[in-house]
Amino acid sequence: MGRIFLSKLGAVLTKQKRWFNIHSVKGPTQEEMRSIRKDLYENLIQEKIPGGLIAIPEINNPVIQAKRSTLFTKEKERQLRNVGRIAKVTVEYDGLPKPQTFLMNKFISTPYDCTKHISDTVALNVVVAEVNGEIWDMHKPLESDCKLKLLSMKSRDKDLFRVNQIFWRSCSMMLGAVLEKAFRDHIYIELHSSPSPNVRSGSFIYDADLKLQNWTPNSDEMRVFSAEMIKLAYAKLPFERLEVNTELALEIFDDNKYKKDQILQITKNSTSGNSIVLYRIGDFVDISRGPMMSHTNLLGKCTITSLFPLKEGKDISETLYRVQGVAIPNGFHLNHFAYGLIENRGKKPNEAPFLGMLNERVTQSELNMEAIAA
Repeated sequence: MGRIFLSKLGAVLTKQKRWFNIHSVKGPTQEEMRSIRKDLYENLIQEKIPGGLIAIPEINNPVIQAKRSTLFTKEKERQLRNVGRIAKVTVEYDGLPKPQTFLMNKFISTPYDCTKHISDTVALNVVVAEVNGEIWDMHKPLESDCKLKLLSMKSRDKDLFRVNQIFWRSCSMMLGAVLEKAFRDHIYIELHSSPSPNVRSGSFIYDADLKLQNWTPNSDEMRVFSAEMIKLAYAKLPFERLEVNTELALEIFDDNKYKKDQILQITKNSTSGNSIVLYRIGDFVDISRGPMMSHTNLLGKCTITSLFPLKEGKDISETLYRVQGVAIPNGFHLNHFAYGLIENRGKKPNEAPFLGMLNERVTQSELNMEAIAA
């Protein structure tokens, strides 16, 4: 990317030199060229699009994603170093193909590590774990001796309901990652939040500030979002979980006014200290109470069905949009007609309440129900 960037800037400099040569007998002076270079290198990047060169701000989504991911990695490594002397925990697994007992590393090993001792098929298909009766992320370290149960999309009864919620929440996070990458770099996408998953609503959603007024995407543009979701699924990226303090969370999201307000509100109403739970897929980092599914390849067929501006509330920006989609898990098959019914249902506006700018009074129970970036 750096070579492309320099090549583009070089093209702009050449263009400027040509203009000076045409309009001046002597051509550009050294001072004039220094001024041009300063403007180009210090203040913006140039992106070639039909119709000319568009200025890309220094603060843009690729730069911000890289910064957030770097801070996430540093904190994860720091926490790992602080584990100290490694102790062992006993994990009693009750499930197919047979019950087993594992000796794992405390605060390091995860339920996903346990699946590697069972089979590749189990590791690929498990959505989430249940540790001592508590729903547990597949990539969250184990903290004590425990009984382990693994849940998949083929679980039954109440387990299936919980797995479905986790699947839709994870789809929402993937949609947030797609929104940050799908647009050209000169459009800074500022993600807002994703309301709590409700399977009965017919769609998963993400609310985002697209910095575009009165934008109505055409069918080709909507297909780009869907294609990016599938590309993310094929990448088979893990949903990494990390618990951080408020100060670090604010540093990670210091470029997003919505996330900063949400972090402060969570901390203000929290009864468990000042910790914030973050998730990462690839370079994309977001806030969520979780849990999330194990990896992105659990997503099968997916369609981003609609995008519309949010109109409710006096504090809502004119450039805030709700994006929604539908999906089925990997390994599940529907005929074209049946999937078309799901798509049509997903085109209806999802009426999940929009979590406003959080300058309103919001209790912790309401935060849990509305699920900031759920």
